[in-house]
Amino acid sequence: MNASRARVRLAAGLQPLSYLWGLDRGLPICRYYLDQFMKEFASDIRGHCLEFQDPGYTRRFGGSAVVTLDIMHIDDSNAGATIVADLTKPNDIPSNCFDCIICTHVLHVIFELDKAVAELYRILKPAGVLLVAVPHVSMCDPPEHEVWRFTPEGLHLVLGKVFGPENVTVRAYGNSLTAAGGMRGLVTHEFTKSELDYDDPRFAVEVCARALKPSEPRMIAIGWDKYAREWKPDKFPILPGYHVRYLGDEWTAEDVRAGGATTYDLASDVVANFGEYINKHLLSPYLPSVATEGLEIGPGGGRLTAMLVSRTRVLHLADASEAMLQHLKQRFAGVSNLHYYHTDGMTLPTLPPKSLDYVISFDVFVHFEPRLVYWYLRQIAHLLKPGGTGIVHYANVLPPIGWQQFEIDLEKNLQRRANFAAFGVMCPQLMARFLEACQLEVISVDLGLIPRDAIAVFRKPVKESSAWHMAVRG
Repeated sequence: MNASRARVRLAAGLQPLSYLWGLDRGLPICRYYLDQFMKEFASDIRGHCLEFQDPGYTRRFGGSAVVTLDIMHIDDSNAGATIVADLTKPNDIPSNCFDCIICTHVLHVIFELDKAVAELYRILKPAGVLLVAVPHVSMCDPPEHEVWRFTPEGLHLVLGKVFGPENVTVRAYGNSLTAAGGMRGLVTHEFTKSELDYDDPRFAVEVCARALKPSEPRMIAIGWDKYAREWKPDKFPILPGYHVRYLGDEWTAEDVRAGGATTYDLASDVVANFGEYINKHLLSPYLPSVATEGLEIGPGGGRLTAMLVSRTRVLHLADASEAMLQHLKQRFAGVSNLHYYHTDGMTLPTLPPKSLDYVISFDVFVHFEPRLVYWYLRQIAHLLKPGGTGIVHYANVLPPIGWQQFEIDLEKNLQRRANFAAFGVMCPQLMARFLEACQLEVISVDLGLIPRDAIAVFRKPVKESSAWHMAVRG
């Protein structure tokens, strides 16, 4: 049938020209739009890739950038499948496995969407990309057990719930003419290019999305931002007699285990006077009574900031959570010596080199894995003045309570660091090695102030040839 006769069928007869989406007549309209989407994001198809049912798009658009290719199918009926699994049920697919997953015309046949999307997120590597395509205006084929159709907004919401809305890019392809044509069984060659390339989301034939799994620093930042936006004083159970006024106060006396132990495993009298304890044993011994400039990394709600502001002429506050910074600004409204910086979760503000008397961070590095800890220490070394001091509170898996927390968070850490607040895997020996590599003079890698954790205190040498002294708790 020629193009002109086919176009007449848009408005004539009760039966479509094809019950196979046009596959028996030429290139289906939805396939034309899928090609457009894959061309736009072809650079994401690289490394270790996964595609469902067959490898067509990966091979066509990934080319030599693809190192390893797996094909997934729900059962063993597909001889070409290298992975047989149901994403809505327990499976043995490793976490953080794939650089790119191509998932075309799959989600609309899965009833438990949230489970499937969460699994796709889990098996992607950090900074990996999921490329999704689903039908909007399309024939429903009962043998395929199709259960959903997606609007652009709907697909964005489904993916954004897991990946974060800011990490999802949606494309809607097609218009009322091509949508009607597709429903009637017309195919690509029966439309002009200008007709095919006009997109009207109200009548989309195909809805596609690129979902980026954020890197670990970004994932942690997103988690704390959500925490700050949803924060309430009664968010966690608190030990009796302790009052939560500002965000972060809850971490001092959080009741985390039967028996009344706290997050830090400190004695109750210490918890009741936590500020005094930190001032006496950490700030006063190691920081100048009056500093010209200091930097606090991850100030949160300002628990430590309140102790630093009076002893620092200019205090820089760097946080990856915009919502945390809003809490800070409200708490310290009218305080003129505070400078606020919203960071990306792995980069410190661009302050002048060798400009800071001190850099301090409390209750932040406990959530970092070693590579991120080291990345920050290198930047701190760059910013400290000769003779300047660094204080970093970090996770320690060696003491019994630290090891217990490590065990509790083990599965969460394996599952693509699913928990932004998970306990990091650090110890004083590794911290000592990091500080040595950064040419920082070690005062102590564990002051013993926090039973569960460790606190490193170090100094930028006045002279590069200064000897390093290391004091590790026995």
